Amino acid sequence: MKKFLSATLILATAFAVSAQDERFGLLVRVHCAKSGTLYLLVVDEFNYGDPKKAAASEILPVTGKAEGPAAEITFPDLPTGTYGVRAFLDQNGNGNLDIGAFGIPREPWGMSWKEKRPSMRPPRFSDYAFELKESRDLLVVLE
Repeated sequence: MKKFLSATLILATAFAVSAQDERFGLLVRVHCAKSGTLYLLVVDEFNYGDPKKAAASEILPVTGKAEGPAAEITFPDLPTGTYGVRAFLDQNGNGNLDIGAFGIPREPWGMSWKEKRPSMRPPRFSDYAFELKESRDLLVVLE
């Protein structure tokens, strides 16, 4: 009986560990009509406020396009989890999202919105979070 319980426990642990180790790809298409340096972050609920602790990130120059994606970025190996995508276009080369009066960004920015971006408050993680349970594509529009 002890051997049966031990074997059952070992199998249950193995299945739990393998479920946690599942990894998937994320393709992010970024639409932007302007040119500059694109900063794109894949964040989770624990690090969404600290860009230095992003689950994945990419920085690259883009040339704006009126139609179609200005950039397509693939993150091929993300573990199962809840994520959000944040992006901005640095147009003046200072490496920051420039903020104007009342905290309103002065450069194009966007997120993986569930619906539309909030207009009277800063975004919350829940506004742009999604579950990664299989490989998927996302669209982020910088405005």
